[in-house]
Amino acid sequence: MPSNFDSKYQAALVADIRTMLFHTELSADATKIASFSNAGLGGSTYSFGVLQFDVGNNSAARIFLSSIGFKDDEIKGLSKQAPVTASALREYDARLKSHEDELQEFTDAQILGYVEKLSSVVDFVKSRNAAAAAAIQNSPDLQLSLVDYINQFGLSGLDDKKPTSNSMLAYLCGEPVNLRGGKLPVVNVPTVDDIQAYIDNTAYAQANARAADTRMSRYNMAIYEIASSSTSTFNTVNTAATPTVDLAQHQIEAPTPAPTVAARPTM
Repeated sequence: MPSNFDSKYQAALVADIRTMLFHTELSADATKIASFSNAGLGGSTYSFGVLQFDVGNNSAARIFLSSIGFKDDEIKGLSKQAPVTASALREYDARLKSHEDELQEFTDAQILGYVEKLSSVVDFVKSRNAAAAAAIQNSPDLQLSLVDYINQFGLSGLDDKKPTSNSMLAYLCGEPVNLRGGKLPVVNVPTVDDIQAYIDNTAYAQANARAADTRMSRYNMAIYEIASSSTSTFNTVNTAATPTVDLAQHQIEAPTPAPTVAARPTM
């Protein structure tokens, strides 16, 4: 179990991540879970599931499809941006739907992996920016925002001695970053707005501003739904987190159930 989240909080976080990605990835449309789609944005290929596993860019997704009977040539077809025929896609969707239990197990395992990665982020950042690490541990909104970022763009460098220049990890560590959209100021205590500002300045968001705005709106809808649940992370204390008294030294307010709605920065 990740050391930065106790077992009760981790269970709540897993459920909240699933709800959040159900909104941001699928617009809360359950009919899209067991089906393949191709957004055609960036280098994405055909995707499936709540987390929208990208077949062409996710080896675990390809292994999963193979495990439920997809042939190599079928997986190769789904790994490309070129369109798959409508008849073949219908057959693929039906096959995926017949393995919903396995898809749920695969999804849960990937979400647990995100929780572990989030805990690793806290550990990595802690020695470089203790206030930022404490903020991540104590803010469900910030945790979910970072997981949504990781699900979209990934996050590497956790095993390196120092974060890659201009990366999200460098940003969380309090380093200045220079992205396609411009330079961002140093952030000592990150907020959801800061995460969104970073995303808005990436090459992807600069080229797909409408998609980035839509996702932000879906994220905000998810947060309101999650925060209203009595069993969510917004209403569960993370006993493994840095005590509030220590946070006060960094001028961080204790978390409250009310979520912060990210606002798109004026560019």
